[in-house]
Amino acid sequence: MTRLEQLIRVRYSSVGNYLVYTYTAISFFYTKQQLMHSNDSSDKE
Repeated sequence: MTRLEQLIRVRYSSVGNYLVYTYTAISFFYTKQQLMHSNDSSDKE
């Protein structure tokens, strides 16, 4: 169990950090696109 826990911790720390950074970047770009889309729609109107 200890070995498994260690593996999970190591994997989680590396993959977890990667996922956090990826999620932050994706959410940032998504919000930016949403703002751009809303600006486009308001321009068309």
